[in-house]
Amino acid sequence: MGELKNVIKTLFNLQTQIFLIVETLNEIGNNYQVLRKIKLENFFDKSMNFEVSSHTLLSNYSIIMFSSFIEEYDKYFNPSHLSGIDSLRIIKVKEKNRAGIKRIRMWKDISRFRNHMVAHSFRFKNKSFFSDDMEELRFKIPNKISEKNLFAGIAHLICLNIRDEFIECVTAFDNNQVMLDKMKLIGEDIDNEKELIELYAQMRS
Repeated sequence: MGELKNVIKTLFNLQTQIFLIVETLNEIGNNYQVLRKIKLENFFDKSMNFEVSSHTLLSNYSIIMFSSFIEEYDKYFNPSHLSGIDSLRIIKVKEKNRAGIKRIRMWKDISRFRNHMVAHSFRFKNKSFFSDDMEELRFKIPNKISEKNLFAGIAHLICLNIRDEFIECVTAFDNNQVMLDKMKLIGEDIDNEKELIELYAQMRS
């Protein structure tokens, strides 16, 4: 039951992050007039505003989370990985989730867009996206906010079906444990302006 618990926790955490991202995008859309008035003080393009920048960055990050959710569900929530669990129970949940997964698969380029445009270095088989001879690329992804809301809703339904079937596993979760309990983030208080001045002298002389 240990690995099943890990898989379910992973899916639930990804689903929660997806919900948070999409809900934040919804609020950006609801408040776009106010957010467009906030300029990015130090950005080179002075026409850039907070609404556009936050929407773009979160939209890209949502694709990373969407892809991670699909990969976790496909690779790890299955009988071959969860060999100690009654395979019929997993198959039962997979069958319930079939319609939702079928709809998700209609966005056939989620992983491809994640790999080439938002998680790595804009390369396609070692060829730069910025090459003059790069042909136009087409990606079928949840691009509109309505599509992102649909994906988030499907992920929620998938997790509900998993919870209902494996309630004994879910109720055993330690709800007080958070991800930060299992990691240590190392950061420093620095004088970034001072360091940049010093590095500028070294790097631009």
